[in-house]
Amino acid sequence: MTVRAVCYISQAVAGLARARVRQIGRGSTDFNRGVNVTGVLLLDVARFLQYFEGPHDGVEAVLERILAAEDHSDVEVLANGSVPRRYFPQWSMRIIPTSASALQHAATTDWSASAADSVQRLAALSPLHRGERGA
Repeated sequence: MTVRAVCYISQAVAGLARARVRQIGRGSTDFNRGVNVTGVLLLDVARFLQYFEGPHDGVEAVLERILAAEDHSDVEVLANGSVPRRYFPQWSMRIIPTSASALQHAATTDWSASAADSVQRLAALSPLHRGERGA
């Protein structure tokens, strides 16, 4: 199976409540399972950075859903293409709160040079790769 991946950054709506973030996570997990997409969503106080991967049709369905969402704006796609394998096969969608500086570092990585290298740097921010248990 060819694995397609997308990474984007966006601006969260002002005052986005934690309860709403949890709802987004549950809804994303359920939807992504149905289309065989996995990934991770980083968030600081004001921004999202999401990476997701899977079959072309599934990734396209998730991307359409993201672009229509009203919980964020100013979506900037950082990468959109094929990767050699899944990097987050264990998570339909994992939300990871992170610092603004860590999110900025991930966002300013040169995604065009090597998506696989960029994803590996992103993976290093995740609990699984730091020895924590995933959900």
